[in-house]
Amino acid sequence: MALSPAEERFRILRTILVCLSLANLFFISAWYRIQDLQAPFANYFRDRPPDLTILKATVLDALLLTAVFAVLSWIAGWLPQWEKLWDCIFLAAVALALEVTRAGWPNLTWADEARRVGALVAEVALVGGLLLRAFSNRRVAVTAVTRVLLFFNFLFLALAVHFVSAWIATPADAEFYNQPSAASAGKAGPRVLWLLFDSLDMRMTFDARHPSLQLPELDRLRNASFSAAQGYSPARYTTYSVPGLLTGRLFQESSPSGPDLNLLTPRGGGEPISWTSMPSLFYDTRKLGLNARVTGWYHPYCRLFGTDLVDCLNELGVDSRATQESYAASLGIAGSMKYLMRQRFENLLFRLHIRDSRPSDILPQIYAQKRQREQYLAIRQHTIETIPRFTSGLYYVHWPLPHPPAIYDRRTKSFESTLANTYLDNLALVDRTLGELRVAMEKAGIWENTTIIVTADHGYRPEIWSGSSGDAKEMIEALGGSKSLTVPVIIRFAGHAEPLKYGPTFNNVLLHDIVLAIFQNQLTNSAQLSKWLDANKDRFPTAPPQPIP
Repeated sequence: MALSPAEERFRILRTILVCLSLANLFFISAWYRIQDLQAPFANYFRDRPPDLTILKATVLDALLLTAVFAVLSWIAGWLPQWEKLWDCIFLAAVALALEVTRAGWPNLTWADEARRVGALVAEVALVGGLLLRAFSNRRVAVTAVTRVLLFFNFLFLALAVHFVSAWIATPADAEFYNQPSAASAGKAGPRVLWLLFDSLDMRMTFDARHPSLQLPELDRLRNASFSAAQGYSPARYTTYSVPGLLTGRLFQESSPSGPDLNLLTPRGGGEPISWTSMPSLFYDTRKLGLNARVTGWYHPYCRLFGTDLVDCLNELGVDSRATQESYAASLGIAGSMKYLMRQRFENLLFRLHIRDSRPSDILPQIYAQKRQREQYLAIRQHTIETIPRFTSGLYYVHWPLPHPPAIYDRRTKSFESTLANTYLDNLALVDRTLGELRVAMEKAGIWENTTIIVTADHGYRPEIWSGSSGDAKEMIEALGGSKSLTVPVIIRFAGHAEPLKYGPTFNNVLLHDIVLAIFQNQLTNSAQLSKWLDANKDRFPTAPPQPIP
């Protein structure tokens, strides 16, 4: 019986919707990752509105795959004798789409694991339905799967609405601009260079250094300075450890929520507070009539505190989920489409045990390594250029070292590193960087009469980096089966080179007050600092604000 024009149009629309749903099923994990990028937190780590390359590439790939499935369906309808074959291919394609999704789904939460288990159960049912269709004329599985796929279009419609609403709510370009710099205060005073090395770990740097690692510059500075044996960081995460260091307060949680908004929950609880609503060390320095400068990584310092700074440069960090956005932007739409298709194909081969690796998974890691190397070089160049202009006040430099990934090869002393290099290589680069700064300051005649502070926001976190690139045998040896919660705290006072090792525990959140005391000439040498810490070390707990896995 021939179909009426209306029925024929409905059949074509139904087929297209089923094919669209099936195509999107291959990209479901990508869709959810893109959805994560719509969250307000991501804007904190951007210097411009969201880049839509990854979204456009995913849409185009899904439409391309929809067209392929629609053509196959049309051929099957044109050749009725192929109906059973097409039905089996259709069921197999759905099962493979679920398997590709399982392979690409992040296993971060219990909800992720539940989705993976649910997909596996559905695959088993699909195989049963495929066998039933292959050896009989019953199309019950085909009919059921078709209805489920039609229903899934509502899920993709909801995602589309979410993306559109997020795009409408995207902050304006101006919200990503840096604040204008302040005019020079012009007042003479002490000069403090605060070098914050991200993830600098006390155990691996000093207490149990790997035999293959040499750090002569760090040893030289430590042997002429106040140094803490048990200095604890304010937190294990940069988003609220650094705010703690720069405000002199402890926080137990943070929620970056916009280009210039980081909401911080005080230790012990209470209402979240915006970081910029609290006086920072830069503001306090300015209030004393001294200049403050920042060259920093990760946080948008210039956007948050620009009006308190006479000079500012920041290189923003990225959440691992956001790496795909900047990586896709570097590839362009065509390159991103090719990459996404390759990724799904490799996931399929991996799940079918045809291939034991997924080379495309390495590409974003290589990109992240390259990007962090570029950020480090930009920070190093700006810091060395700024040193001669640093006459008084505070110069705070937040380095992306030795934070993974490794961007240096300590054996060849070059930046031609690979993913096989480790945190230990970055430690060697910390030492090299300190030496380069010393030479630059000696040339400018300010090394001896500048107070140098070296510390970290937190130590190495094996619970995050274990199993990642650079997790080599030497790292396992360096870790020694334990983790350190302490970080180096080294302070070489201007005009003084006497070593003093301080044994009691304290939280280096006290550095905020220590710097202000230096500016007010209340602390001028290691002995005074030792007495000051004896009187103040119990003001803050040293235990981390969250259990360490």
